[in-house]
Amino acid sequence: MTLLLIALISCSAVRGEKVKQSATASSAATKTDRQLAVIVKHRNATARCRAQFDLATPRVSALAKRTNSTAYLHHVAGKWLERRVACRKMANRRLPVIRTLKRGLDTLPYLRGLEHEFERAGWQGKMSPYFLVGASWESGMAAVPCSANRFNIWGVGACGRNWNEPKWATREIAIRSYVAFVRSTWPSARTCYQLSGYCPPCGTYGWGSRTHSQMRQLFGPVSASLAYPR
Repeated sequence: MTLLLIALISCSAVRGEKVKQSATASSAATKTDRQLAVIVKHRNATARCRAQFDLATPRVSALAKRTNSTAYLHHVAGKWLERRVACRKMANRRLPVIRTLKRGLDTLPYLRGLEHEFERAGWQGKMSPYFLVGASWESGMAAVPCSANRFNIWGVGACGRNWNEPKWATREIAIRSYVAFVRSTWPSARTCYQLSGYCPPCGTYGWGSRTHSQMRQLFGPVSASLAYPR
């Protein structure tokens, strides 16, 4: 009888230990699933945000393999949350600029629908997209670009009369190239009033004044700064 009781107690203890281990494993699996769900949530939100600006979403190795390390998954989730927050901050700055550009460009048939191209080039080159459009509109080339270079909407090189400008293959390349041209030629200029020699017959101040006026006419009370809007 004593041996039977001992055996029963032993079996009960074993079953209890197994139940405890099973509960522990189930709890760990639940935590892992929860962390993976958080990672997916933040990654998807980041992907949606970055897609607005044609930006690729960073790859993540944590989702390629399942791990029971909740500490590691918590770290990965934190990284994705940082990316999500950073993208939202970027969007809060860039989306109002895109909307303002759209309102102005909708009045210019030849440039209508190019708000993303101008904004992206401005963001990447740290230059005001309002200036990029205003300089084009001031030259008159926004409506009638150079005949031999349809993407030269600023009359760079006086449409080949003063010097042969590059024959840009696409409008996006042209906009990026124009940003680089202004930055490299007038590296210390801070406003459109400081582009000395841009239009010799106009005079530096006269050209800057007309360009700023076009910027304000199209986009409202924007500054004459060459920097991307704050």
